[in-house]
Amino acid sequence: MQPSRLQPPGGVKRTRIYEEALASVRLEGFELDARSKALYKRYIDGKLTLAEVGRAIDELNNREFDPYVYPGATVLKNLRGL
Repeated sequence: MQPSRLQPPGGVKRTRIYEEALASVRLEGFELDARSKALYKRYIDGKLTLAEVGRAIDELNNREFDPYVYPGATVLKNLRGL
């Protein structure tokens, strides 16, 4: 399917989806970090799908907030000698 000539590659629809996601996060009392904003920028520019953004954000959250690993690492907390 060819993109509409009336909608630029960044697209009004993609920008609106980002703004709605940002508003939802803020309603919950949070802010998007720079890495998440960069992922959404790539989405708006048409370089990522929304599903790819979601998976990438899930990966970021798992690395940052996984209760079973050390922050910023993939090493399990229950491994001895670390």
